[in-house]
Amino acid sequence: MPHQTRSAAALLVLLLASLVLALFPPSTAARSPLSLPSSDAPLTTWVTDGPVFAVARAGNAIYLGGNFTSVGPPTGSFVALHSTTGAHDASWPTVNGPVYAVAPDGSGGWYIGGSFTKVGGLDRRHLARIRVDKTVDPTWNPNPNNWVYALAVSGSTLYVGGDFTHIGGQPRNRLAAFNTTTGTLLPWNPNANNRVLALGVGLGGGTLYVGGDFTRIGGQDRNRLAALNTASGNADPLWNPNANGTVRALAIRDTTIYVGGSFTQIGGHERNYVAAITTSVFGFHVVTDWNPNANATVFALAVRENVVYAGGDFTSIRGAPRNYLAALDATSGHVTLWNPNANGSVRALAVSGATLYVGGDFTQIGDQLRSRAAALTTHIPANATDWNPNANGRVRALAVAGSGAILAGGDFSSVGSQTRNRLATLDVATGSLLPWNPIANNTVWALAVRGSTLYVGGAFTQIGGQPRNYLAAFDITTGAVTDWMPSANGSVVALTVSGATLYVGGLFTEISGQPRNRLAAFDTTTGTLL
Repeated sequence: MPHQTRSAAALLVLLLASLVLALFPPSTAARSPLSLPSSDAPLTTWVTDGPVFAVARAGNAIYLGGNFTSVGPPTGSFVALHSTTGAHDASWPTVNGPVYAVAPDGSGGWYIGGSFTKVGGLDRRHLARIRVDKTVDPTWNPNPNNWVYALAVSGSTLYVGGDFTHIGGQPRNRLAAFNTTTGTLLPWNPNANNRVLALGVGLGGGTLYVGGDFTRIGGQDRNRLAALNTASGNADPLWNPNANGTVRALAIRDTTIYVGGSFTQIGGHERNYVAAITTSVFGFHVVTDWNPNANATVFALAVRENVVYAGGDFTSIRGAPRNYLAALDATSGHVTLWNPNANGSVRALAVSGATLYVGGDFTQIGDQLRSRAAALTTHIPANATDWNPNANGRVRALAVAGSGAILAGGDFSSVGSQTRNRLATLDVATGSLLPWNPIANNTVWALAVRGSTLYVGGAFTQIGGQPRNYLAAFDITTGAVTDWMPSANGSVVALTVSGATLYVGGLFTEISGQPRNRLAAFDTTTGTLL
């Protein structure tokens, strides 16, 4: 955005602050969805997926203008979704920041990790437990001092990986273990020297496979991939694949460990972004001939029967065009004909029966519009099912719950969003979205109301289905664009009404066919330029 536009936008925000105070005096602020709630109060006002630059009220409606494309209920960044309908279960606690990892607690509840600070209104920094009754565990609060990226549960042990150096009241560098029954931190301490991003429990539970950015862990030099003894925390002295780039994903099938990330070499072999490693009877690592050879980073892996699903940033794998998601033969590494053809990165995968749940950055997959979360049939031709949560931000974690729910975490603040391109209106009483959907083709910077007319300024050239250059007016009663066409030759970034005069500020030098350098005024009764 040009410096002039940014400065104008900043000025507009200050103007809007004073306008909102005028529109909502202190006597009504407590009941207005625009007033800021206390930190523990549940949010009800629907949220946008991008910045809001302008706010105006007319009667029982609050008008929003900005650079958003959807508006949805404030679900937070962790949700439980019905496995068939995709509907959001509002009885789960709200999380106020990104969720990167989800794992079952073994008792019907769930652990979540990320970069949040509150869960269900309670202070929970980066790590929390949600019990089977959908309440936050009131006593367990490990409070890591940095983000959590990976979780794994084996028996009565929870393994936590991330970027922290202190957790559970004790120093632990990026990897720790807790007793799931008592909640206590265990003495197990592999002491990784850099981020841990992926965890997987080996067959039998005696080995924890760890991926990330570290170069030393469990008392040994280990480049980004290691096998740790779950009793001692020591690195296996023989298992050392030595990846040359970040390891971001692990999936385990019997004695084979599938590995994804940003590496191009592992175990002394060229392996681009994805590889398979087995453990010999003597404990040595063996990089297999399995070599799908992706052309960019792999972020997520999942195994179902004899198929490995890989998601990431790639557009080709094993020489075949596959956009961000592919199905690979678990034995040969050959690409199957299954091809959902996503249009953006895939970051999370979870398999349930014959359905693959997918999360990421995409907005289309399996021949359907799906915003960042979708369910795909695992049989060819990889169609998207009707499951459509419609998240307003990246989905980073998925897990299948035994209750028929799919748990999803990420950078989103809402699921169940509805499309609204840069203009929307909310109900004053409930904070929920109203049907008005005029569609502006570029940013809306300013709003002003007089009587039954809403004035809109911005960078658009089409709005409400009509050509309008940077400035338009809507009839609030009908919701339609009026015939008024002032046609500025540059963006309008500020509007205010005083009496029967509309003042307009922006980057224009001409408006209504007359020279006006960045500032103009109109008669709101006749629409004429003053």
